[in-house]
Amino acid sequence: MSSNSSGFLRNLLNSSSIKQENSEKSTPKLLDDIFASLVQTKPMTEPIRRPQGLAVQPSLMGFNTPHYWLCDNRLLCLQDPSNKSNWNVFRECWKQGQPVMVSGIHNKLNRELWRPESFRIEFGEQEADLVNCRTNDIITGATVGDFWDGFEDISKRLKNDQGEPMVLKLKDWPPGDDFRDMMPSWFDDLMNNIPLPEYTRREGKLNLASRLPTYFVRPDLGPKMYNAYGLITPEDRKYGTTNLHLDVSDAANVMVYVGIPKDEGDQEQDEPLFSTMPLKKDSKNTKHPETRRA
Repeated sequence: MSSNSSGFLRNLLNSSSIKQENSEKSTPKLLDDIFASLVQTKPMTEPIRRPQGLAVQPSLMGFNTPHYWLCDNRLLCLQDPSNKSNWNVFRECWKQGQPVMVSGIHNKLNRELWRPESFRIEFGEQEADLVNCRTNDIITGATVGDFWDGFEDISKRLKNDQGEPMVLKLKDWPPGDDFRDMMPSWFDDLMNNIPLPEYTRREGKLNLASRLPTYFVRPDLGPKMYNAYGLITPEDRKYGTTNLHLDVSDAANVMVYVGIPKDEGDQEQDEPLFSTMPLKKDSKNTKHPETRRA
């Protein structure tokens, strides 16, 4: 603490002591005044800190991890999801609050499990709420099969009052049931292949939630599924399929399937969001499960 700060705090304490003698102010109120005064008088001269990327490249850290960099060395892309050294490199990025992208996970998953037809056959008769992404209206009385029937066939999609096919997403599905209990095959396939298992699995040794005592109320670690149609027209970009939000815990998202629906040839094809990143086009359907850590 600087001499100026010390002098200010000393004067503040002396001033508060005099006030306490006159008004018999309590200690908690005295501390509140001190903290409030310090916050109000703190000069706003600290520069805004911006992410600068890792100071040392992973290849120079002694970790043999296939990777490349995007966004001026601010986004690390790991190319081997099974590499045993991934977590070491991820930790260095995470210290700086940087995201990490991992490619190649789809090559390790059981592709047949994650196809729309698989979900339609197994769960098609279940009732489900759907969300019209253009209006955020909830559509009730539908089934899981209604959603998957139109996932890759625009002609089979539910239509609005104007007869236009809607851009839909499944709302909170699977419902309150644990993903592992309702979809054991999908759960095992995901957990056996999810990258950075030290952090992302429920029992991961670096997942803080796995270290909580049994009498603690543990957070919901998922996984949870996100299933949505792709955007049909450029106008749909105004709405998207996920509203801007803040998660209360860290999340690992895995893209398990991207579909191109029939009859899409008549729709305008847009360029990828970033020409330097192998991202999906907005016109494609996506679904991915999400796991969380404390």
